Amino acid sequence: MKRAGISVPKRKLAEGLTKAEAAALEIATIAKLGREPNGPLVNATSGGDGVREPSPELRAAMSARATKWATGNRNRRGTITPPEVRAKQRAALLGRPRPDNSERLKGNTYGTANKGKPLSEETKAKMRDSAQRRAAEGRHHIKAGNVLSEETKAKIAAANRARTQDPAERLKISKALKGRVFSPEHLEKLRIGQKRRQDARRALADTGITEG
Repeated sequence: MKRAGISVPKRKLAEGLTKAEAAALEIATIAKLGREPNGPLVNATSGGDGVREPSPELRAAMSARATKWATGNRNRRGTITPPEVRAKQRAALLGRPRPDNSERLKGNTYGTANKGKPLSEETKAKMRDSAQRRAAEGRHHIKAGNVLSEETKAKIAAANRARTQDPAERLKISKALKGRVFSPEHLEKLRIGQKRRQDARRALADTGITEG
């Protein structure tokens, strides 16, 4: 009406109302008089706070604003993903192993929730440098500044040995490693670690002490 140069008539229905009472009166009045096409009113909504029962024109304007805002936002809700994008997403996720130890990982931010997720060479280099720096400073990788005592290290070693000696756990490890291709460098590290463990067991056997 204002754009058409027509003055908007005003009429006071009540005064001294609270915000809730004013909203309720507005809703009741609009419902009584009726909005287009069911009445003479051209209100964009049915009244009250927020957007209640918007008119087709207001819906279209809101949709246009939302579409404009969502342009370029890959996480926008309600957007239909093109089939080719969905195919790429499926191919990227297909065959990715998922951790089956969710109960043990609850509350553990240092668990294996991202196990199987491919890392870039740059990320691997950063992780390697960080681990080497912590090791040089004598800090454990789980908690910054936490230097483990020999007793704690022994407990961790005993727990790891018990876990790897469990037939069910060994079967899980076997299934996880089956078909996995290791680089020559990684194989060499595995051989060195195995030889170190064998030497430690021999030294322990020479002392007459059995592993606990």
